[in-house]
Amino acid sequence: MALSGSFNTTKYTSASHGTLGLNVSWTATQNVANNTSTIKWTVKSNGTMSSGYYVKCYKVIVKINGTKVLNTTSEFNMKGDGAYKKTGTITITHGEDGNKTVAMSAQANIYYAGDGNAQTGSKSFALNKINRYALLGEVPNFTDEENPVVPFTNPAGTDMVTDLKVRLMWNSDSDATSYVDVPSGDWAGGTVTLDLTSYRTALRNACPNSNTLAVKYDLMSTMGGVQYHDYKSAVMNIVNANPTPGAVTYQDIDAGVTAITGDDQVIVQLHSTLRVHTATSTANKGASVASYKLTINGNDYVPDGSGNVDFVKPNAAGTYAAVVTTTDSRGNTATASVDIPISAWSQPTAIYSFARVTDFTTNDAVLHVDGAISAVTGSSLQITESHREKGVGSWSTPASVSDDTDFTIHNLDYQKEYELIITVSDSFTRADSPQTNTTYLTGISKGVPLVYFDTHRSSLAVNGIADEDGIIYSEGDIKASSVKYPPRYSSVERKVGYWIDGSEIYEKTVELGSSMSLASNTWVELDTLNDDIKPLDIVAYSTSTTGHVVFKSLIAQYIISTKKLSILNTRSSAISIDTYTIRYIYTT
Repeated sequence: MALSGSFNTTKYTSASHGTLGLNVSWTATQNVANNTSTIKWTVKSNGTMSSGYYVKCYKVIVKINGTKVLNTTSEFNMKGDGAYKKTGTITITHGEDGNKTVAMSAQANIYYAGDGNAQTGSKSFALNKINRYALLGEVPNFTDEENPVVPFTNPAGTDMVTDLKVRLMWNSDSDATSYVDVPSGDWAGGTVTLDLTSYRTALRNACPNSNTLAVKYDLMSTMGGVQYHDYKSAVMNIVNANPTPGAVTYQDIDAGVTAITGDDQVIVQLHSTLRVHTATSTANKGASVASYKLTINGNDYVPDGSGNVDFVKPNAAGTYAAVVTTTDSRGNTATASVDIPISAWSQPTAIYSFARVTDFTTNDAVLHVDGAISAVTGSSLQITESHREKGVGSWSTPASVSDDTDFTIHNLDYQKEYELIITVSDSFTRADSPQTNTTYLTGISKGVPLVYFDTHRSSLAVNGIADEDGIIYSEGDIKASSVKYPPRYSSVERKVGYWIDGSEIYEKTVELGSSMSLASNTWVELDTLNDDIKPLDIVAYSTSTTGHVVFKSLIAQYIISTKKLSILNTRSSAISIDTYTIRYIYTT
């Protein structure tokens, strides 16, 4: 489309003076109200022929839109270079839709009078469209909670339009609101408000998986019984559509624990079975709930079909922050949370003492136990004791012991030792969790002292009590001995030096009693050594009629696993030995 243009005719050619033809140019102005364009045209001579020369021209005709705007019938002399020029105007009416295509042509009979040799040219131009109906302005994006205000103009004026309506379309134009009439008083241009109250649900349901919906405004003008439409696209944004989360609750579902605490809201460390429940969430504005996520202390879980997540025996005390996140089909999220206090629990403990009474011949002993348990609602402390003679027989039936109170145990023979088991427990000691007991094993010695200085009787007693003044008393035999402490290996052991690691080196000589024959290149076992002896060197001897012969073994073998000591006869002939000397260190 255009508001200006030009074209040329063919040209007459002179061999001596150049070429000559016509150029037609035009510009147009438009009257929107009248639906017309006024074309100002100009026709000029065109070519390389010098203005000092001329050629006879017998006829010039210019046509615009079928009308002859120029028609010369008398011959005249035409010069080149625009020396010939004619102008004029013509007004043309556009079609009802504002469109118009104009055909232009020009003819010049140069040098020849006949039309058969005329210079001609033509061209068609589409003029700019004149808008004959109302047009949308910069249409707004809007939210699903708003009524959009739609701007428009009416360039043709109110006289041309017989009806003006607006509506909103979506889903590829298949769904739309009803047309809203624009009051005739506003047809000159302005704004019109679309009330979407009755369409909000449909608009929201049209985008269940997105927070945006592509829409299109439709402004319809009726002119001369014909409907014309102007369309512009926009976006509706879903706002305030986060889902409504269900409440988050918790409870202890361990019947054994709740029987103790009396409250399923009391969660006990290492004992309760904590259940966190997420109630059903509600999606909004046409969306659907897509997923649930439960986050507890930074760890994510997916609730089961009933909305539950169970935690068997939470292993840490403190406060658990439980947060449920609901995500809808549009990706919008919402959260709900609850803080869950976890009551601290630990093994029961006790501080205790167990001793006989002060007089040595009594059969009574006093047990004192100061027990401690976790401060959990409903839990109570239990203490029992069971005893027996040390290492003898079965344990007594457990007896209940009061906390932080002296408890006397009778009939503990003062001449015997006893052992005692103290058991401390709380209410959480159940068949399914026996580890909650804490036991302590202690004992008590005989009532009779090992050594007793009786200052009243001026007596000394061993393993008993003196029954007379000024005596040394012993319960049992008294023996004296002057036996020396024997060497660790043998009576002939003697220290002969120090080994490289600082250990003392010992030596001893062993007489075999009878001669031992060793064949050539044969091993013979000499001795089994104590566990803490490491041999260093061995020398074997033989006593014969010719004197004392020494055989030094070239090879000695000590097998650690069996403690066997052996030597090898490295001589080429058999020998007989009756004595050997070994040097060794102690490994401990």
